[in-house]
Amino acid sequence: MGELTNTGLEVLVGGYPVRTGNFTWDLSVNIAKNKNKLVELIEDLETYTFSTTNFGNVIVQATVGGEYGEIWGTEHKKTPAGDIVVDATGRPQASEEKVLLGNYQPDVTGGIYNRLTYRGISLGALIDFRIGGEVFSGTDAGLDATGVSTRTLAYRDGITVDGMVLRAQHTSGYRSGLLGCRERYRFQLYLFPDKCPAEGINIDLFLTRKCFR
Repeated sequence: MGELTNTGLEVLVGGYPVRTGNFTWDLSVNIAKNKNKLVELIEDLETYTFSTTNFGNVIVQATVGGEYGEIWGTEHKKTPAGDIVVDATGRPQASEEKVLLGNYQPDVTGGIYNRLTYRGISLGALIDFRIGGEVFSGTDAGLDATGVSTRTLAYRDGITVDGMVLRAQHTSGYRSGLLGCRERYRFQLYLFPDKCPAEGINIDLFLTRKCFR
């Protein structure tokens, strides 16, 4: 399908923090980090979509020159000055083009191994962890859209947004840039996923994989 390069580093450190006549603590920790880059795709493709949401506003996409696991989606549409663009009702508008939002690949992975031994009786555990990476939660997006998540409690009576309203086209045509008048609008918090920027969730995970005696 294409060419992907990987560079990484893994470090393993182990030893006995405590070792007496009757008690031994055996500990080892390994940490790994990997970076990859998509060099090329087949058939001269520049992008390839692996998966998408039902609304199509968030996709997992491979992009030549980028990294594996990239999440792309819409953000708030803004004027060149950085103001949020809203429609006539005051609802913020989404960007026409998708932007890079994050990557679901972890920044660091690793594990911690522990074994405690006392008078011939041992108890051990192996803990895996991954730190970094983002995900897009369709469930959270749906709860926010219908106003039933705890995040929407503060906005049940509406929310005020400072934004730029696009003017209608005049006989002389559009002027250069995005023009509008700065006003304050209120709109009910019924957010449509295809009209709002996609928000990711950080995923740090610590998991006890194996316990043994």
